Amino acid sequence: MFRSCSMILFSVSLLAATIASAAKVTGAVTTDGQPLIGALVTAEAGNGIAVSGYTDGSGQFSIDHPFAGPFKLRARSPGFADVNEKAGDGDRVTLAASRSSDPLVLAPSSELLSLLPDGPEKSRFILNCA
Repeated sequence: MFRSCSMILFSVSLLAATIASAAKVTGAVTTDGQPLIGALVTAEAGNGIAVSGYTDGSGQFSIDHPFAGPFKLRARSPGFADVNEKAGDGDRVTLAASRSSDPLVLAPSSELLSLLPDGPEKSRFILNCA
């Protein structure tokens, strides 16, 4: 019993130390010089680990991340092309989004979902996009 409690306490303190030492990237997402409100901003390391946040009412974002080296930042918002930039700990990044003319970007996911037949492709779409 004592050993189990000790292990749990060690795990919790290790998790707290990891969260406390998380790095931060901040910035803004804009379009035509104006803030893009509610854009999803994702920081992703080469190992596939990703953390995300949304821009606020002034287009600003702040993301705590556990990455030790450079990583990829992506901004995504309906009706806009994805914006990708490289970033590092402590960086302040401005991501400039532009409107997309791609009908797949402009269509709501529910419309695309209705076009897919039942099966593995539809399941994959629901898992990744809906």
